[in-house]
Amino acid sequence: MWEAFGGAIKVFAEKYLIASIISLIIGTVSYILTPDDFWVLTKLNKIWYFLLISGCMFIFIHGTIVIFHKIQGLRYSLYHKNRISSTNKEALEKLWTLVDGFDQEDRKLLLKFISNGNSPYLVNGNVHYSSEKLLGSQYVHKIQGYKSDNSKLQIVEKFDPIKMMVSSESYVQYVLIEPFYKSIKMSHEKYGQICHFKEV
Repeated sequence: MWEAFGGAIKVFAEKYLIASIISLIIGTVSYILTPDDFWVLTKLNKIWYFLLISGCMFIFIHGTIVIFHKIQGLRYSLYHKNRISSTNKEALEKLWTLVDGFDQEDRKLLLKFISNGNSPYLVNGNVHYSSEKLLGSQYVHKIQGYKSDNSKLQIVEKFDPIKMMVSSESYVQYVLIEPFYKSIKMSHEKYGQICHFKEV
């Protein structure tokens, strides 16, 4: 029994070493400075008085440590949240500035991609777009193809420039690249806009 009690005390002391040491020191000092005729001391014997003081101090010190760690955790959580929020605002600002640079036709096309879940946008013919246009920018994937005799869309496995130039049935499919699409979609769902202006 005493071995089990001693083992429990050892585990407790190891887990709460600092609080235990400080509470024992304060309990010892308090006991030494307490007059022998102090009414609490006369009600209790010396051992129980010492344990009472040490126990109260341990509860106070341990409670203070717990509260301190919780405050530190809360401060870190708020700092981390504010940091993420600040990073998101910077990314959103860059996104909106980018979309501001597109013309109205491209901004409407972005809304179309959002509404149809980034389904492929088909352009008939072999049309070339400048880098200033959405469909000519780095924010889209494209694939070229042509229609076979049965009018089914066929993907170009081997690019044939002559066939693409002479065929009126050639086409190009576009989709937004995934990171750009997700950013645009989030902006539209959360803020109701994809640029600095509500009207696109």
